[in-house]
Amino acid sequence: MNRENIIYQSQLNNAIETNDFKMLYGKKIMITGATGLIGSCVIDILMKENEINQADIEIFAMVRNVKNAEKIFKKYLKCVKFKIIEYDVTQEIKEKLNVDYVIHAASNAHPLAFAKEPINTLLGNVEGLKNILDYSIRNKISKVLYVSSGEVYGESNGNENEYSEEYRGYINNLSARSCYPIGKLAAETLGICYAQEKNIDVVIVRPCHIYGPTMTEKDSRAIAQFIRNAISSNDIVMKSKGEQYRSYCYVVDCATAILTVLIKGENCNAYNICNSQSNITIKDMAILVANSVNRKVIFEIPDDVEKSGYNVVKKSILSDKKIKDLGWNPKYDMKNGIESTIEILKNER
Repeated sequence: MNRENIIYQSQLNNAIETNDFKMLYGKKIMITGATGLIGSCVIDILMKENEINQADIEIFAMVRNVKNAEKIFKKYLKCVKFKIIEYDVTQEIKEKLNVDYVIHAASNAHPLAFAKEPINTLLGNVEGLKNILDYSIRNKISKVLYVSSGEVYGESNGNENEYSEEYRGYINNLSARSCYPIGKLAAETLGICYAQEKNIDVVIVRPCHIYGPTMTEKDSRAIAQFIRNAISSNDIVMKSKGEQYRSYCYVVDCATAILTVLIKGENCNAYNICNSQSNITIKDMAILVANSVNRKVIFEIPDDVEKSGYNVVKKSILSDKKIKDLGWNPKYDMKNGIESTIEILKNER
């Protein structure tokens, strides 16, 4: 993705203009999973804040692949307030960095990873957060924000229209596909245990299905595949009936939500990140993508590996009341978000 894209830059400008991040001015922020869909957009907003308002925010981008990170963040490499640090989430952090906040967004987060690497997916979530929390205690970091997932709610029992942060559904712990939601759930509990026993400030966000132009080439989720089809002017390929009903949120909105929770979120609390104007079935979402590029939706039979990574939850609609009570509001509905994503990425072709 070209981070100089006019549409994307205007969205970053709007994020700065319509949100108050002054409490982060002069702070040092470590972001793990920095090259991912969510982490990279958070960095773009913070760097835009520095550019527009001389916010003096220092960013430590923690990444597995430095060369890839240098390519993604090329425009920031000469900025003294931006540093790339090689980091494996399963290993102890060796560097002693002077950091105020940590946003921990590193995780396997797409279906093929769940199918092929369920052990690493589960342990990476738990061990990764443990390493971050231990580091934060040693270095007296003010606050840790853990990026969990809306998948922790599992399958609805049929009595809930939407999931509040207190809701608990069914997760089949005897399915390897549950490596992701159970790993996230265990990590959340670990964070709360650290907060209570070690007196550290830990806050949790639970993003729904996030999409946008910062999606990576490895992203195997349905919406990422649909959008790749669209920008290649191909038909949209569905590999299920698409009856699953989901909450979605555009990545720029997700990033501003994370920063809002970092500033205002209360210790030992979790906050859903979703857009109530973007609840849609996978089938209708595929049609929306197809219509935006004048293509059609076609069906293919998935192979066994693909099927094993699918999220079998039929309904996953999150409540946005709690995070809106912090003053956050999303700006992009599903149609605008998809059209923006396609337009931004098509300009690179």
